[in-house]
Amino acid sequence: MASFRYRALTAAGQMTSGDVEGANRAAAVRALEAMGLVPVELAEGRAGVARPAERRTAARPAGGKGLFGISGSVVTQFTRELATLVSAGQTLAWSLETLAEDETLGRMGGVIQQLLGEVKGGKSFTDALAQHPRLFPRSYVGMVRAGEATGALDSALMELSALREREERMRSKLIGAMTYPILLAIVAVGSLLVLLTVVVPQFEPLFADAGATLPGSTQATLAVASFVEDYGIITLAGIGLVVLLLVGATRRESGARSLHRMMLRVPLIGGMARARATGQTTRVLGSLLSGGVELPQALQLTRDVVGNRAVAASLDRALSGVRQGRPLWLCLSDAGLLAPQAIRLCRIGEETGRLGATLQQAANWFETRLEERIQRVLSILEPVIVVGLGVAVAGVVLSILAAVVAVNDLAGVR
Repeated sequence: MASFRYRALTAAGQMTSGDVEGANRAAAVRALEAMGLVPVELAEGRAGVARPAERRTAARPAGGKGLFGISGSVVTQFTRELATLVSAGQTLAWSLETLAEDETLGRMGGVIQQLLGEVKGGKSFTDALAQHPRLFPRSYVGMVRAGEATGALDSALMELSALREREERMRSKLIGAMTYPILLAIVAVGSLLVLLTVVVPQFEPLFADAGATLPGSTQATLAVASFVEDYGIITLAGIGLVVLLLVGATRRESGARSLHRMMLRVPLIGGMARARATGQTTRVLGSLLSGGVELPQALQLTRDVVGNRAVAASLDRALSGVRQGRPLWLCLSDAGLLAPQAIRLCRIGEETGRLGATLQQAANWFETRLEERIQRVLSILEPVIVVGLGVAVAGVVLSILAAVVAVNDLAGVR
């Protein structure tokens, strides 16, 4: 444990000083915050001991290798902690130096060291972030640039962290909600394949030797089992090839736009895709506008972030319209891809001069609506899969039993 000499503000606004122990600078800061103090200065009390950040820098080169293995959640954690420190009145350099020693950030520490070096070297924080586009996308850099330009970097970082946390929660909910139905569908398909490729073929020689006329359901079941046995691998290979072709098409901008536009028109799925795209668009655009980014630049940044490429293309066209002096809501309405409710709220926000806040409220509504839709679909999908599996298995079993009964009847007659 290292000893740190601190100067801090109490809850009453009075300056106090003393010593605090911690494994590193970040731990000491957390200890002071737990005591209700806001640290102003923090210096290691013992001389001659290499600081953790210095040891880390010596052990890890400041090259691009530190980018690998850094997840989006770690970047979000870094953004939240940096926003907290800057909001508490700490300088940007001091805050970065503190976070570079936070071992919970893992490999992100090397990137923070690079950011710190560039900031101390005279670069703006925006320019330093722009050197790492894989970790900090254009929308991230744009909000930080607006915060630095307006002197509200702490607010911009707080808004950024909140935005990223919402996106991560939404993504986690989507993945969690779809996991069980997907597993259920896999089990259902696997059970049917076992019946058709293992169980049903065992009865086929028996029926052939009996010479009885089989019921139509049995003949259909045997035909399906024969097809799966003879052409199952070829069919799977064909499906895989189609999937690969679709994936390849989505890597081209034109192909992705066409596929995403079709998704918006598919019954049931289209409604959720539209709500997702609308919520994402209004959330990012509203956050950028609230952070002080001008509308044209905010549209550019939002276009690069939105996952649905058809909607992104409509934002590109809306940007051209806005630059020509047309209202944003009218440009979005012409595209016809976002939900009509969002267009109406956009118009209200423009007319009242509160576009950023209004779009953020719209995003809250659409995100809630999307979650409700997903829950409704899953509440229907799960029993449908279970019942469908039961019906399919029962159909196969009954068709075999019908054939067995027909064979026994023929044997009784003989």
